Amino acid sequence: MTQENGSVAMSPQQEAKMRKKSWFAWLQSVAGFSSQIVASTATNTYTICVALIATQLGCTAADLAIASSLFGATYAGFSWLWGNLADRIGIRWSISLAPVWVGVGFIIISLFANSIVSYAILCALAGVGMGGVSGATLSTAIGSWYNTNWRGKGMILVNMGGNAASTIMGIATPILISNGWQGAYMIMGVAYLCCGVLNFILFRDSPAAIGTVPFGSPKGTMPAPYEKKAQMSPEEKAAEKKVKNEATIKCLKDPMTWKFGVIYAFWQLQMNSNKAFMVAAVVAAGIGDVAFGGGLMAGFSFAMLFGQPIISFLGDYFPRKYVFGAGVLAAGCCFVAIWFAFGAGNAAALPPIYSVLGFVSGT
Repeated sequence: MTQENGSVAMSPQQEAKMRKKSWFAWLQSVAGFSSQIVASTATNTYTICVALIATQLGCTAADLAIASSLFGATYAGFSWLWGNLADRIGIRWSISLAPVWVGVGFIIISLFANSIVSYAILCALAGVGMGGVSGATLSTAIGSWYNTNWRGKGMILVNMGGNAASTIMGIATPILISNGWQGAYMIMGVAYLCCGVLNFILFRDSPAAIGTVPFGSPKGTMPAPYEKKAQMSPEEKAAEKKVKNEATIKCLKDPMTWKFGVIYAFWQLQMNSNKAFMVAAVVAAGIGDVAFGGGLMAGFSFAMLFGQPIISFLGDYFPRKYVFGAGVLAAGCCFVAIWFAFGAGNAAALPPIYSVLGFVSGT
């Protein structure tokens, strides 16, 4: 029997065998978990090492802000490159090469960064690879592996990767910096290489690529036809490119894109500024050492680990703009409290404040 889309109907036994492979979706989430480890801890490596780097290079943490800015700029600026690369060679290759790029970059930083200039340039080069492990890339790639009602659950596992790794990283700060900041960058660089290899082993381009359907699809759903881009005719490639360009233009014309983009830019500014200088601020204020700052980072990340799914759950039951607004307001109150705690030299107040900030940052 032939279906309307031209596919041949399966017997119950054949469908059961085909649907067993849809469990492969959870391995894609594990690969996403691995990618988020890179996306989150790469910034955190700078956070826990910035005071040590400044001391060795004979500068201040503020002087090193240019390196953090360049890292973020290439991270954002080259995201489009990884998106185009995924279209050409497949998401499996791009999501595997990106952690390897960052890992090699961190290893080179550990070996050759001996001045502010060289450190900033190498950070910028390493940041290029970060676009390939961004949340936007992962949500699109991994989302295709789940039916609509399972997509959020699959992404929760992905999002947990960065926060779980950041929590462990904060706790393990004394071990990471035991051989100096170069040792920390070397350890994280090797870890990212391992993440890239793991991604290549686990990830596949789509359910259709292995002859199955998205996890949670209704019974009777047939696998979509799968055709590699190399097998597409020039006309088909041109038509696909035209559709994508039209979708991009439509998105850019939508006022909501720009409204949300501005809000998100300000949100990321406070988030990344806080994370980048959390440890350096503690050390500079004389409130604690690098290990204490790492503990604050661990508490912040551990709280966010719970905040993301809980706030996401609340967004399904209350208007999202109110949930988002409440989260932003709470974050603002936390920053005011941090300002007072630093002014008073009250180290004991910082852990609970940063934990609350981490929870609401799950917004």
